[in-house]
Amino acid sequence: MHRRILHRLNVSSTEGRTMPCNGARLARFSAIDTQPSVPADGRRYAFERNSTMVTKPTLLLMLAVVVANLSGCASKPPVPLHSGSIVSHVDSYASGTGSSQHLRNLGSMVTGFDYGDSSRTDWTATIKWGFLRCEGNSDVYQVKWEYKPKGGSPIRKAEELSFNGASPAKLVVNEQLVISIEPSQPTNKA
Repeated sequence: MHRRILHRLNVSSTEGRTMPCNGARLARFSAIDTQPSVPADGRRYAFERNSTMVTKPTLLLMLAVVVANLSGCASKPPVPLHSGSIVSHVDSYASGTGSSQHLRNLGSMVTGFDYGDSSRTDWTATIKWGFLRCEGNSDVYQVKWEYKPKGGSPIRKAEELSFNGASPAKLVVNEQLVISIEPSQPTNKA
């Protein structure tokens, strides 16, 4: 008697090419060796002669289709629930000075201020944002910024902002820059 390694279940067996289950022969497995074998009980069963076995390539293909379908569901990009704009405010929130852009899934803008006063430091900033996910009724964005005072070293950071679509989400960078996500203003129809 010699040992065979069964392909499908990675199980070793000396009983031949069939796997017994509860005393009945239910499945047939191909062995690595090429010698013919006879089942342990010495009989051949009619359903074995013309049965179609699921081969390794077919099994792998079926598994790939299942994985592709499952990952297809999970890989759909998340969609924000709310629209709005991202705003940079100079010196304080709602100062009236700064810049804004429509809030998209991904975006960037450059902002800054030249005070025209030698007692104050002029600065520039690059702001980048990306939609990450929905949490409950809020959209979560990652906001990255690089703040660079004139003649100084840049400061880079990133934070997450949660935006519910009804009230502003504010991020105070320092005394000179505030970033916010503002809800869309309703349009007046006459």
